[in-house]
Amino acid sequence: MGIDNMKPGRDALKESRISVRNFRITPVTILGCLALAVLIWLGTGCGKHDNPITPPIPPGPVTVNATFYNHTQGAITSKVYSGISGQPLVIKISDIYAPNVDSQRIAVRNAGSGSSLGALVGFSRNGEVSTAYPNNNADYDVFLMNTSAGAIYQLIDEWVDKGGGILQCSPDVKWRREDSDGYTGPEAPIDDAMSQLNNALNHSWKKYGSFTHVSSVFHIGVGYGYCNGWVGMHSATWAGVNPNFCKDYPFKLRIFLEEIFELQTNTDDLGGEDTNFTICNTSTGNLNAVGRDFLAYVYVKDSKAPGSGSSSKFSFSFH
Repeated sequence: MGIDNMKPGRDALKESRISVRNFRITPVTILGCLALAVLIWLGTGCGKHDNPITPPIPPGPVTVNATFYNHTQGAITSKVYSGISGQPLVIKISDIYAPNVDSQRIAVRNAGSGSSLGALVGFSRNGEVSTAYPNNNADYDVFLMNTSAGAIYQLIDEWVDKGGGILQCSPDVKWRREDSDGYTGPEAPIDDAMSQLNNALNHSWKKYGSFTHVSSVFHIGVGYGYCNGWVGMHSATWAGVNPNFCKDYPFKLRIFLEEIFELQTNTDDLGGEDTNFTICNTSTGNLNAVGRDFLAYVYVKDSKAPGSGSSSKFSFSFH
């Protein structure tokens, strides 16, 4: 290639001079660039917003004051855990000396208002709950399961492993009298059953829940019915007794206790036999100590908040 051919032609030089001459900095150009810069600045979040982003709370030292309870016998002791917010916190049964409690099952909750239960932090069946230190100092309630009455919690956990063993209704159950199929019977064993269930949930140190008789808006109906020809029956919203089979008062009482217990705890036939043989005194019909331990166990480990609705797992059961 010759040297002359490497020089730009006259037309190319002319076009270059025209391009440079046309790109002039004017006041309009300056204002346009400033406007574009402002738009970019606003779009990247540097400008003022109606809902400014709150920066995260930086990690810092916090303390958790944990009160340990035997879940049906009362407070055992307390322990303070110190750490950095957001860092792992492990609360173990073995952190304290606690006789007459199950060595594996532990429920940790935020301390509730007054004597009520707070929100569930965690539950496990391996002797400890792993969580994280909260952002601020906090009070926790730690529930260990009573064994002095001989409760075998595996009978409940067999249902937990099937998706049951949890509260069917709100911890604060609203019930009303509902008979069906033209059957009826005395009110006394129903009221007695509800009173005993309430007593099992309400202690001087904590109140786990309640069963309240209402006339309108309710969670479950309780009464007498044909029960498909069985002595008792429960569905997700009804528990009943067949008065043709349950003649005497103690029999009526323990079948009502069984059906209401199974409905609310999403269980059935504990240990493969009628639940009333496990949770009731078969002579008096009353809820026994194991029944009280089992009921409170389901409550303290459950995540359902007071006032919440049902979480049906099982449709119906006959006995």
